[in-house]
Amino acid sequence: MHKNRLIEPFHTFMIPLFNRALFEAFVVFAVSALFTWTILTITFMSIC
Repeated sequence: MHKNRLIEPFHTFMIPLFNRALFEAFVVFAVSALFTWTILTITFMSIC
């Protein structure tokens, strides 16, 4: 019981932190993908 009480705050702290890190990684990935796609499109348009 004592060990479980020790782990409990760790879980409530770590799960939102992990979700936030996952969300931030997704946002960074989406922005960089959009940026790359825009540059590729502009390059393609100027070549053609």
